[in-house]
Amino acid sequence: MLEYYLAINDSSIYNPFTINKELVSIAEQYKQISNGHDKAFQLFEWFKKNIHYKDEKFYKRSTEVLRKKHGVCAESTVLYVTMARCSGLKANYVSVHKDNTGKKVCHACAGVKLKDWLLVDIAQETFDIKHKKYQILTDEEVFLRFKAWNS
Repeated sequence: MLEYYLAINDSSIYNPFTINKELVSIAEQYKQISNGHDKAFQLFEWFKKNIHYKDEKFYKRSTEVLRKKHGVCAESTVLYVTMARCSGLKANYVSVHKDNTGKKVCHACAGVKLKDWLLVDIAQETFDIKHKKYQILTDEEVFLRFKAWNS
């Protein structure tokens, strides 16, 4: 059974995980896929066709990234996480400290919880990427980061 949580934010909370009718409509196309791995991959394939990397750091919310069709790694990640959650997956924002080559980075990707965490890197267009050092963030940690970046 899929659980839903309703969060009502006041202006003191910067929530990057926003939804709108278009986002929900796209995500619902993937709800019928019962295998979590396949669902995560199909969402990734949609992203490769529709969302592009653009180094224009405004740290937009998920709905703004969807509307503009581009974003940096953090922005694309919040859109992927939001859509994954709307399609029934457990997903979180992941802060990457060492990438898949072992290089120190300040980067973001999505994590999908299946049996273990599967990393989906929209900016690097890599599904099931094997980053060397990373941290799965709580939504509260993401809220605080986005608020700071937008100050």
